[in-house]
Amino acid sequence: MAKIKTRETQRGSIKTIDRASIMTEHIRRASFKVKDSSVPGTGDSDSPDSYAQDRISEYGHAAADRAVIASGSIGKSAARQIRMKKDAIEIKKRKDELLKSRNAKVAEQATESGFHSAKVKTSAEMQKRKAITRKAMADKAKRDAAIRNSIKLRNSARRVRKDAKRSARAMSRLVRRIIEGARAMAMAIGAAGTAAVVIVVMCVLFGAAFYFFGDDSSSYESVSPEVEAYTPLIQKYANEYGIPQYTELIKAVMMQESGGRGKDPMQASECGYNKKYPKKPNGIKDPEYSINCGVHYLGDNLSAAKAKSPVDMDRIKLALQGYNYGSGYIPWAMKKYGGYSYSGAIEFSKQQAKKNGWSSYGDPDYVEPNIGKS
Repeated sequence: MAKIKTRETQRGSIKTIDRASIMTEHIRRASFKVKDSSVPGTGDSDSPDSYAQDRISEYGHAAADRAVIASGSIGKSAARQIRMKKDAIEIKKRKDELLKSRNAKVAEQATESGFHSAKVKTSAEMQKRKAITRKAMADKAKRDAAIRNSIKLRNSARRVRKDAKRSARAMSRLVRRIIEGARAMAMAIGAAGTAAVVIVVMCVLFGAAFYFFGDDSSSYESVSPEVEAYTPLIQKYANEYGIPQYTELIKAVMMQESGGRGKDPMQASECGYNKKYPKKPNGIKDPEYSINCGVHYLGDNLSAAKAKSPVDMDRIKLALQGYNYGSGYIPWAMKKYGGYSYSGAIEFSKQQAKKNGWSSYGDPDYVEPNIGKS
């Protein structure tokens, strides 16, 4: 009998089971062919045919058993691999679910944290906006207060100017009366002798007394109490700078400048003698220092105008306008007009305003018109 060749089985796959089944089927068919081809009656157990048939049958059964065992092992191995794959898939699925759950929790926490930060940021922004609003309201209140103060100062300045003008008018009348009295005295000396002189002097004195201390019908108006309160300081610095005879004139200047109010009653902050404070209106913050600077500066202007006495009105006018315009006005007026004139004061004001690009310059009416606009 021909030898049947079989292939080696390989465990661990479905193909191995198929090969074993095919081999078993081949052996069974071969066995059936041998039985069919045997001669009847010669079926002795000791005959070669019987022996071959038995051996083939044994080999067939053994191969079938091995195939069954192999198929069982392969099936178990395959089932184990399938289970392992399923377990791996299940584990991976659980890991994915756990990771997904963890990521969701982290995202939720991050969202809550972000919301909290947003709340904090929003609260901080609200506080900042409130602070800005409060600052804006405070600034507006300051601006309103500044506007109110400016209006008060403007009204006060108007009152001061009016008071100063009244004082200047009174001073001009007083000076005219003194001059007229001096002239009358000179005429009396020449015409009537000593007796007339005595009479004239008495008239002048009584007239001056009536002028200062007369009844309410008198048109004289004195300086303000604030100005009078500075009399000791005015006299002190008038003596220091050699102009004690101009004490009343200094009071009139202070009355016109400030009425004796404020920290800079002589408005001397812009003159050259101010070395301590800003050179701007009301820059001086010490009344005595203001009087010191103002009296010193007025003395320089009286000297530059060559005023000889308190009754030298033409020179005093020039000095007063120089106090208002600055000392540069005096040489200009002397060169162009020979002294003070109202038209010259207006011309100088316009000239300086145009030169500096300002709408106005100084006060052309600083010298009272009743003193004379020559």
